[in-house]
Amino acid sequence: MTPRAAGELLKAWAREAGFDAAGVTTVDPPEHGHYRVLLNPWFSPKAINAMEPKIRATINELIDGFIDKGECDVAYDYGRIYPVNPHATEIAGVTCHPTVAHIPAAIDLAVIAVPASAVEDAVEDCIRAGVAGIVLITAGFGETGEEGRRR
Repeated sequence: MTPRAAGELLKAWAREAGFDAAGVTTVDPPEHGHYRVLLNPWFSPKAINAMEPKIRATINELIDGFIDKGECDVAYDYGRIYPVNPHATEIAGVTCHPTVAHIPAAIDLAVIAVPASAVEDAVEDCIRAGVAGIVLITAGFGETGEEGRRR
């Protein structure tokens, strides 16, 4: 699969998941300029300063919880990790699921770490399961030479 094909697959996933695939991260110039105009006011120094009290209150609440508990494990306390591997039933003592569809919860973010040959199946598994976002960590594309660029 080429990087361009991977991009098209992710755009298709976004559309199937109900997201506007023509967003800031999926369009090229000059179309993205329209989105920048819409988003820039939300990320201006003035807007960030206006959010500072809420940000500080949230951070203080989190830190107070860590202090009261005597430890900090953000992944455990505020998120859940669901390993997926069709060849394992457990990873590091955590139940492993054969596919994303077998996970008994809605998934906000999938972090996929697979070789190039497994990218398409992994992304399609996430699409079928309605995953809200994907971070893809892979190798075996253009950095490996001409054959990888053809993929």
